[in-house]
Amino acid sequence: MKYLLNIIIIFGCCTQAQTREAILARVNAEYSAAKPLQFTTVYNLYKNPQSKIITETYKGNFFKNATNEIYLKINTTEYFATKKINIQVNHDEKAILAQKPQAIPQEQFNINKLLEIFQQGYLKDQKTYWEIELLAKKHSPLPYSKIILRIGKDYFIQKQVFYYSTAMNFSNDYTKKDIHKPKLEIEFSKTSRKDIAHEKFDTTPYITITKKGLKLSEKFSSYELIDQR
Repeated sequence: MKYLLNIIIIFGCCTQAQTREAILARVNAEYSAAKPLQFTTVYNLYKNPQSKIITETYKGNFFKNATNEIYLKINTTEYFATKKINIQVNHDEKAILAQKPQAIPQEQFNINKLLEIFQQGYLKDQKTYWEIELLAKKHSPLPYSKIILRIGKDYFIQKQVFYYSTAMNFSNDYTKKDIHKPKLEIEFSKTSRKDIAHEKFDTTPYITITKKGLKLSEKFSSYELIDQR
């Protein structure tokens, strides 16, 4: 799980042709539009790019309403980004982290952020989707040597493949080492613009906001509350 939670959906790539620019501009527009959006994800981690054996796998769900409130679940961890509060619920550690509400900035969907980190790779038209390669520049702050994006002809992302530039120890035995540079594949499916029930973004089943501060619900009263507002 620790290898996967640092992954955020990446929208964009560097470009050298107008066709590439047009594709990515449409991708940015789709994900930043003030419209409902939902999809499911599967995270598969491999020890190295050549491996066919999945080392870790998790499922996720993403929901965004027309006002850009978000509910995200990856494995057993839930995230809420609402107008009133942002919370992260870690069920494994029985902890709830609360922070001030933060709207999604438009820059998150801007390809210029990636242009500073990645240089141009290939662009392939595979008939039903486009495949775009991003190559890390020197001194990149991200731990990836390259990223492959598969973008459907509806301008929604179908798949992301992250090739790590930093090595990780996969050994469960502290006396031994099993060092590899892993590959992470994230597959997206069931992408939809259907309306999402307001209850999906409701944090009151976990906490309530009072004049005195935050209060855990009875169901989660045994969880640790970390208030960073």
